[in-house]
Amino acid sequence: MILLDPAMADSGKLYSGLDQQYVSKMRLLAKKATILTPNLTEACLLLKKEYRDFSIKEINDIALNLKERFELDSAIITGIPTGKKIAIVGVSDRLNFILENKKIARSFFGTGDMFASSLLAAVLAGYNLKESSQIAADFIKLSIKATDVNQDKRLGPNYAGALAWLMKKVTEEER
Repeated sequence: MILLDPAMADSGKLYSGLDQQYVSKMRLLAKKATILTPNLTEACLLLKKEYRDFSIKEINDIALNLKERFELDSAIITGIPTGKKIAIVGVSDRLNFILENKKIARSFFGTGDMFASSLLAAVLAGYNLKESSQIAADFIKLSIKATDVNQDKRLGPNYAGALAWLMKKVTEEER
C-alpha cells in the first residue's frame, strides 16, 4: 500500500519554490499510489483543472476523476471549506463519502501531513476509508485543541497532545 499526500499547493497557489515541472513529476508519482490525499488545489493541479469554488458534487466528481486517471484504489480530497464546516470527500471501489466536521477557528501548517499519516494508521488497523478519514479528522481536531493558544502557528499543532488517543484508537484493544 502506498499513500501519497501530494503536498505542493493550497488556496489556489503552488507553494513557494515549486513550479509546473514539480507538478508534472507529482503526476508521475501519483500513478504509483494506492491512496491519494490531495487538498482541492493539489487535485486541480494533478488534473490540469482550473482552481475555483466547486460544489461538493463537483468535488466528488474530481475525486472520481483522480481515481480513474491515476488508477488509484482510493482518492480523498481534504480540507474543503464549506461555510462553518470543513469537508473531506472520498472515493474508492466500494465506498463514496462526504464527511463534514465543524471548522476550528485556528489553523496550522502540517495538518495535511497529520491527516495522511493518521489516516494510514487507521487503514492499516482495519478501519474502512470513511472511518479512517473521520479518525484522522478527529486526531487533527484534538491536536489543535491541545495546542497552547500562544504557540507560534509555524510550529504546527501539538500532535503529541492527541497521540495517546490515536494510538488507543488504532490498537487491538480499541477495536
